[in-house]
This record gives sequence, structure tokens and C-alpha cells, in this order.
Amino acid sequence: MKQSLFTIALVISLSFTVAHAEDNVLSDAEKKAGWINLFNGKDFTGWQIDKWNPTSITIKD
Repeated sequence: MKQSLFTIALVISLSFTVAHAEDNVLSDAEKKAGWINLFNGKDFTGWQIDKWNPTSITIKD
């Protein structure tokens, strides 16, 4: 029974996270709290790339 409840809670929490992760928009409360988006979904603007290994990260699709 405990395992079933845990599984249900996990599925609900994951579906909520996935559904809202696509938005990539901070709420006014999050902005006021100092949160920032780390990735704009397009390029590495604002990122500091390792000068010794600049190809260590890439963006696809």
C-alpha cells in the first residue's frame, strides 16, 4: 500500500513538473525572489564557456 501511494505521488509530481517545465517563464513572485532563467532555449547568452574546451557543451534541436 505504501509503495502504491508513493508511486502515485511520484507520477503526479513528475507530470506537474513536466507540464510546467515547458513554459520556461518565471512568475512575478519568482522574479521578485531573485530567481533567474539559466537557459533561454536558444543559445549560450550569459554563459561562460570553458576557453580550453569550448566544444564541451552544445545545443541541439
